[in-house]
Amino acid sequence: MVSYAQNGEDVVLARGLTASIGFYVDVGAHDPTEDSVTRHFYDRGWVGINIDPRDESMESFRVMRPRDVNLCVAVSDHDGELRLYRPPNDLAGHATVEAGIANSHREDGIAVSESVVPCLTLGSILDRHVPPGQAIDFLKVDVEGHEAAVLGSNDWSRWRPRVVVVECLAPYQDGSSHSEWEPGLLDEGYSMVLFDGLNRWYVHASEPELMRLISAPANILDRFQPFHLVRLTDYCTTLEGQLAASDQWAKSLAEEVHRLEEVFAASDQWARGLSDRVLELERRLADASDGHSSPAT
Repeated sequence: MVSYAQNGEDVVLARGLTASIGFYVDVGAHDPTEDSVTRHFYDRGWVGINIDPRDESMESFRVMRPRDVNLCVAVSDHDGELRLYRPPNDLAGHATVEAGIANSHREDGIAVSESVVPCLTLGSILDRHVPPGQAIDFLKVDVEGHEAAVLGSNDWSRWRPRVVVVECLAPYQDGSSHSEWEPGLLDEGYSMVLFDGLNRWYVHASEPELMRLISAPANILDRFQPFHLVRLTDYCTTLEGQLAASDQWAKSLAEEVHRLEEVFAASDQWARGLSDRVLELERRLADASDGHSSPAT
């Protein structure tokens, strides 16, 4: 498979979630392809809910993920509004609603803009947009330090994803943030089955086989290719094709130049022959003129 996720999260999920049709919820979706945990599943025919408070992010999702529900909102512990702090586009994934993280960005010399965005609780979003009777196969949360508010806003008695993946290392945090929100997940019957260096993974205790399948991070035995390497390989193949075409063009040009040189050489030979013929005719004409002239009297 091709892995689009930044840390192989889609590889681990695909190892345990093999159904051809499923449902996901991505809080902090960021982009429909780059660093996407859900792109692989969408390509497999799955559908789900993508949530991100940045307009340009959701516009990309609306274009590339028409089957999904795409919501341009923040997720928090209340329905209302939040202030969103946004670094430049090359750090778009570090947008946050946490003022402390934004201030740390500024202290590092990173420009941060602010805007007010709507926010909803996770429970209210799921109530409105998950189809009746639909199970949630996995919930992924990547919200740059706001995880406790997001996870605390779900109605776990009503909405219990089979797998919960939470990025627990946010910018400027000292270690993992899981102590703020993990106890709530454990109380709901989830077990922590994996830390992959970036995320903590949880599976409900009622699914021991699923717990076993996703207890190891993405590795060589999964036989996957990272998307950025696939894209680089495709680019190299394109360049090789362009180079081969350039070589063929250069060869054709050289052949055409050689043909023109032969034409010019033949033209020069013809011109020299013609010039010699003209000189010969002029000489003969001069001789004939001398032979017919009368002596002076």
